[in-house]
Amino acid sequence: SIPDGADGDAMVRLLPPRNVGLITKLLRNDRQMASSYTFIGRKNKVATIFVKTYDPGQYILKIYGKDMDDKKSKYDLIITYTVESSRPSTISSFPFFWSEWGMPGHHLYSPIRGMLCIGKFYDFRIYVADAKQVMMVMGKQQIKLDLGEDGNWCMLNVQIEECNEVKIAAVYNKGAKGLLRFEVENNKKIKH
Repeated sequence: SIPDGADGDAMVRLLPPRNVGLITKLLRNDRQMASSYTFIGRKNKVATIFVKTYDPGQYILKIYGKDMDDKKSKYDLIITYTVESSRPSTISSFPFFWSEWGMPGHHLYSPIRGMLCIGKFYDFRIYVADAKQVMMVMGKQQIKLDLGEDGNWCMLNVQIEECNEVKIAAVYNKGAKGLLRFEVENNKKIKH
C-alpha cells in the first residue's frame, strides 16, 4: 500500500532490467482511469512511476513489463500496489507519452504538468539517453533544446505561444521519435 504525498500524488520507484519496457494501469472501483493519471520516468537503473488521484479513496496501480528485445513478448503484470489517497492531486494531468518513453533512459524533470498555459513561461528539462538532439515543437516552431554538462537537455524560460499542443521529440542514430505531448490551455491566456 502506498500513501499519497502532501499534494495528493504518489510515487513508486523500481529497478527493472534495462531491456524491460514498462506500462501502467490505474483503477478506481474496478474502472480503468485515463493514462494521464500515471507517468513513467527512467534514468540510470531507476524507474519512477508517478500517480495522481482526483479524489480521496483507494486506487489500484498495476505495473506491466515486457522484454523489448523479444518482439513476440507481451506485457505481463509485474506488481500491483494499492494507493490510498486522502486528497485530490494538485497536478491536473501528466503529459501524454509515446511507447518510446517507457524504455530506459527517459526522465522528465520539468514541466511535469500535462497542461500548459498560453503566455506562461516554463523551464523544459529532460533526460534522454543516446539522443543526438532533443526538439520541442510548438505550433510551427521547432526549438532545439541544449545539452547541459549534467547530461540533461533543457531550454529555460520558454513562453508558450498560441497553439494546441507542445511536443518533445528526440533524434537518435536510427531516426526521430516522438516522446511527449503537452496540451495547451487556450482559455487561460495570461495578460502582461
